[in-house]
Amino acid sequence: MPYVEQSNLYTAYDPGRPWTYYNASTTNPGLGATILNLYICPSDYTTGGGTTRKRYLTVSPPPPLPYQAKFHVLYATSSYAANGMVFATDQPRSFPKSLVDGSSCTILFAERAQICDTAAYGDVENFWACGGFVVNLPAFAYPGLLGVNKTSTGMFVPTMPVRTDAQGQVLGTIAGTPGLVTRPVSFQSSPANGSCDSSLPQTFHPGGMVVGMGDGSVRVVAPGVSQYSFWSAVTPAGGEVPGSDW
Repeated sequence: MPYVEQSNLYTAYDPGRPWTYYNASTTNPGLGATILNLYICPSDYTTGGGTTRKRYLTVSPPPPLPYQAKFHVLYATSSYAANGMVFATDQPRSFPKSLVDGSSCTILFAERAQICDTAAYGDVENFWACGGFVVNLPAFAYPGLLGVNKTSTGMFVPTMPVRTDAQGQVLGTIAGTPGLVTRPVSFQSSPANGSCDSSLPQTFHPGGMVVGMGDGSVRVVAPGVSQYSFWSAVTPAGGEVPGSDW
């Protein structure tokens, strides 16, 4: 927050009172309900200048006090998401050392609809401050948790290294569920109401997906880029070489 001129928001958070960021109340919301214009793309028409939505969360097994196991909160939406294959754990990362494929070849951030209107699940929101391994994380390609308490983010995660089928579609998993699947596109461009795929990122720019790379540069990925090239730039250590269309 201090790096994006939000020092007041940062200092308002009290680590000794963790509920100051989510505050289980819709009448007195926490800091995560703050709409930040920086995190909203003007082309993202899924909601106006940002919005807040209610989220019901249950943490299992229950966390130690002063954290709560069940709470209803308001979170604010965002048009951007982090690469879950890079930021997949809570362990500190050494940049650019952890980007084995090269910082200029690895996507750190991409676009994602503030509200993904799906036919099967209804609205799926992209919350900038959402905690927990859920579909509302401000992320894409996030693998979820493994082990006893498996959780699914519902996001498409490619194999690493990237593999394709005979049609050139990249093989991957829907985080937390067994078996390989494919998707018809790497990311959606301005999906119509009811046709948004919450397992993928979305862009609302006709020219392509705006992404932030590991070297600090920003580029636009054309809608027609091959799945192999796009997902090769998502995996941080797959050893792939993106195609000439990248």
